[in-house]
Amino acid sequence: DYEASGEALRVLRAEFNRMNDTIRELKHSQDGAKRDAKLHSQLCDIFGPRGIQTYILQHTLHSLQKHTNQYLALLSSSSQKLTLSLSSSSGSNDQRIVRAAHTLNPDGSFTSRPLSSLP
Repeated sequence: DYEASGEALRVLRAEFNRMNDTIRELKHSQDGAKRDAKLHSQLCDIFGPRGIQTYILQHTLHSLQKHTNQYLALLSSSSQKLTLSLSSSSGSNDQRIVRAAHTLNPDGSFTSRPLSSLP
């Protein structure tokens, strides 16, 4: 009986050690899965609708506005300017380019006007 008990104890210890090894492997896999999930989330943010495409479009609009206003300043003696921006529809990922024309008032302030009304 003593030998059988000793053998049973050895079998149980071996099984216990295998279970501990399995638990360590599973924890390691879980940590890797958490890192992967975080990375995937970051990639979704970067390449999603509000990510890099929007960043590039915003900077392109800023550059276009800057160069357009340089030409408008020359052509209109600095009496006209154009603003360009991105606008999001509420509850939607769609973005639209908002254009606004402005003309100089006698007091030095600018007034918004429809683009079609400019000379």
